Amino acid sequence: MLIQRLGYAGLLSSDAEGWRTFGPDVLGMPLGEDSAAGAVRLRLGSRPFSLSVLQSDTDGLDYLGWEATDRRALIDVADRLKGMGVDIEELSAAECADRRVDEAIRFTDPNEYVHEVYAGSHAITRPVVPVGHCSGFVGMGHAFLLVPDAPSTEGFFRDAFDLSVSDRLDFGMGESPFEPGPARVTVSFVTSGPHHHLLALAQGPADTDNHGLAHIMIEVRELDDLGFAYDRATERNCVVTTMGRHVNDQMVSFYAAGPGGTPIEYSWGGRPGPSEQESIPRYDKSSIWGHRPIKESVTK
Repeated sequence: MLIQRLGYAGLLSSDAEGWRTFGPDVLGMPLGEDSAAGAVRLRLGSRPFSLSVLQSDTDGLDYLGWEATDRRALIDVADRLKGMGVDIEELSAAECADRRVDEAIRFTDPNEYVHEVYAGSHAITRPVVPVGHCSGFVGMGHAFLLVPDAPSTEGFFRDAFDLSVSDRLDFGMGESPFEPGPARVTVSFVTSGPHHHLLALAQGPADTDNHGLAHIMIEVRELDDLGFAYDRATERNCVVTTMGRHVNDQMVSFYAAGPGGTPIEYSWGGRPGPSEQESIPRYDKSSIWGHRPIKESVTK
């Protein structure tokens, strides 16, 4: 195993300051220290930050930070990328200090998403104290990206990160991903270790904009944590879907829109990925129940 988890994510937001209240008041994530560039940072565990939100004219993904199992794994990933003809950049000492890691590399994937792979994550000895009715976090679960060619992108990350495919999803989408309709969408779920998936790659119809962050997933420890967060998000009028359970990883979750519209999946109770399987399951819908769109919700 080369990659053990999604350690952090950098977001761009037209309302970065809004995350200073949305993070603690809705997600239960306490604030960390701002980045050197002034990004608002939020914590999930012992890391100094898990989400970093930078003020921008646009809303979306800035970068994803992947934690290698150790320095040898980081070197292996770098060698794999070089062998694939991908340009990599070593983060400077100042950048590593800002990311709170010992060393890291940066590269851009074929779909123009920026990724960082790091080793030697720094920790804060003072434990994170969740805000409100939240007993604690499992951590950052996964990133869900829109891509123009899911099979090709899946192959890229299988080669670069030595990931495997948990399962695939092929369904018809309507006006939103949470409504049935005629638009065909294919999703690949890729993983390493015990996680069901670290990365989801969705390809929609050719005439749609197959680029952008669909959501970032955060997982909590207790079902009540999820329920209290749903109530808080409902009070803030930023809920995008009802509660629901996904068909592949069995995760119970809801979706909310962060300041600027960035989607967050807030989850509990997912099952681990398959250790070995002779064939890759393919599902024809994303949820067993729930995840119904709430169209009147707005972001505040």
